[in-house]
Parts: sequence; C-alpha cells; structure tokens
Amino acid sequence: MASIFRRNGSPNLYVAYFDHTGRRREKSARTTERRVAERIAAKIEEDVALTRAGVVDPRNAGYVAAGKLPVRRHVDDYLAHCKHVGQADRHILCKRGHLTSMLNSTRASRISDLDADAVGKHLRALKEAGRSPRTVNSHRATIIAWMNWMVSVGRIPENRLEGIPTLDERKDRRRQRRALTDEELVLLIKTARERDEELQDEDRGYCPRWVIYLTAARTGLRRGELGKLTWADVDLGRRCVMVRNGVGKAKRDDVIALHPQVVRALETIRPPNAMPTARVFWSLPQIRSFYRDLQRAREVWMEEATTDDERTRREESDFLAQRDASGRWADFHSLRRSFATALPRANVMPQMAKSLMRHQDMRTTLTHYTDIDLRDMAAAVAGVPDLEGVEIHSLAATSVGHEDQGQL
Repeated sequence: MASIFRRNGSPNLYVAYFDHTGRRREKSARTTERRVAERIAAKIEEDVALTRAGVVDPRNAGYVAAGKLPVRRHVDDYLAHCKHVGQADRHILCKRGHLTSMLNSTRASRISDLDADAVGKHLRALKEAGRSPRTVNSHRATIIAWMNWMVSVGRIPENRLEGIPTLDERKDRRRQRRALTDEELVLLIKTARERDEELQDEDRGYCPRWVIYLTAARTGLRRGELGKLTWADVDLGRRCVMVRNGVGKAKRDDVIALHPQVVRALETIRPPNAMPTARVFWSLPQIRSFYRDLQRAREVWMEEATTDDERTRREESDFLAQRDASGRWADFHSLRRSFATALPRANVMPQMAKSLMRHQDMRTTLTHYTDIDLRDMAAAVAGVPDLEGVEIHSLAATSVGHEDQGQL
C-alpha cells in the first residue's frame, strides 16, 4: 500500500510506494491537500498493478519521465556520453552547435516538440540560408545520432526522424579538392626545402616543412595526425608508423608502411637522443603558409620560362595554382588526396589502397580521394591490345569453337 507523508521543510505531500520490481520509491504529489495526494497515490498503485500484471509496458514510465525533462538536458547527457566513449573534443563541440541550432530553430522545450516536420523545416532553412548540402547532411547526421542514442537508453520508443532524406552532395560541392601531380609535388617540396634552409640559417626554429609535405604526400596522414605523431610511433628500421587510437578518425590502431624516401627524410630530422614521447613535427605550417609555399613554387616555375610564349602558356596553366579553372582547390589535405591518386597509378589493388588510406569503405577511397585525369585514361586505353596483326579465323573454325564451348 502507498503511504502519504510530509517531509521536514517542504509544504508538499509525498507518496511512498513499491514499483513493479519491488523497489521502494518516493514521489512528490506537488500538493498540500491530502485528498488530492490520496487520489495520486491510488493512481500510482493502479499503474504499478497493471505493470506487474503485464498489461502496461514498464518502459512507458521511462518514456513519460524522459518526456518531462527539458530537451536541452537530453542534449547535455548525449554530449557527456560522446565524451565518455572517447570522441574528439572538436567533434563534440560541432555536435553541440548542430543540436543547439536545431533547438533554437524549432523552439522545442520537450522531446514531444520534435517531429520530422519541425526538424525538416530547420534543415530546409539551413539550405535556403546558403549552407552546402554536405553541411546540411552533417546537421542531419548529428540529430539522427542523438535520437538513436535516446532510443538506446530508453528515453523514447523510436526515432521519428530517420525518414528525413539526405541531400545529394555531388550536385553542389562548395569546396572540391584536387590532387597534386608528381611534378607539382617535386617542385613544392624543393622550394619548401630551400626556404627551410634559409630559416635554419636565421635560427628561426621552424620544423622543416619539406619533410612534412613529403610525409603527407607519401603516407596520406592528415594534418592533425602528423601533429600528434611521436617518435615512439615511428619505426624507421621496419619502415612503418603507427597511428594510434584517438589520433586518427578511426577508433583503432593502424600500422602503415613508410615510403623509403620518407624514411630517409625522417632520418635527417630525428635528434640523436630523441625521446619516445617527443613530437616528430614540433610545429606544423598553417594553411596560409602552405598557400605561400605553393605560390612561391609557382613563381619559381614561372621564372624558368625562357620565351614569352612559354611564359604565357605557364600563366594560363593550372600548375601549382591554389584554385584551378574547374574551381578545385589545392590545400594541405590535397597531399592526402595526392597519395590516394598515386596508388592506382602504381597498380596498387583497391583493397590495398583502402587499407593504406585507412578507410572503412572502399567507395570513399575510389569516389572521393582518387583523381583520374586524361593521362590516366590514355594509359589505360594504351594497354588494350592492338588490332593490327590479329589473325582472322575461318567461319568453320569459329563455329567449331562455339560448339565445343556449348558442349563444355
């Protein structure tokens, strides 16, 4: 039987009862009138009896309790969960921004205020405000992940937002990257090395940028991964490097092989008594520094023109251009794309390229990170057998061949 009592210092009455599992619980009746509290206690006993008899799903009580909480409380709990499972702080900050933007747009105060129509209007408003399809899809993915988490912890019975469609990112990509050619990489690294020697003479303390560019272009490591790389992660003897869990985007330890040229470059910058915890690259070039190195390399290439006609052709060329005629950008992440593009040109199997790029899906490697140009297509076509010199067999021989195949 439920009992009614009053706590010291509180004007409201409380109801003490045993739930369907036999645990003793207390709940405020939020009233000072005993008759009202008695009716509330009777209702609680009725619900417990129905739940114990299997008439009412016990999870409904959890849904009701979660529905009474402020929706921002659920957001905070979800972000705390993301931090607990080891997600990067910048990803958590991005998710907070997405969810806060959605709540401000929908003016939701409870979970019940969120439905596919309200969230869909928010995503459409983002698109109409000029956001790219990729950005809109990123907002949608965060919202869906948040709702799925609430389903998994028993706060809502189902995710009512999974039916919201995604946008086609291929039709409106705002920033398309391109891979640098081998010629561009050679000149970029050469120019950066000459600049590094000048800074070394001035004792500026810069980490050699040419080694950073070479490592990124021949390992596919991202800028953030390069910045967290320690000498304990690098095994120059075995020519491999480990990208540890929490450093890369994937939640696992990955071991990738090092190109011999990268091994030789790392040997030149490794201190004689390098501590295992010391950073390999103690400073990384900013995006503006990369663009300046790119521009400096292009200027060197322009100065090598011997005639006016050749200089005009080079001015119209996209060689080492920050942005080419197709609107594709060359930035630091293009070095990773250059590595992915170099793999199929070296006849590396797609499965091996996927492992070297550390992608979970091969389609990501083939679709988003591989640039196939006219030279690649020309080389592929050149590999098709020549028709000259092909012997034409007689019709009888051909017929016999088909018949034999049919018998087999």
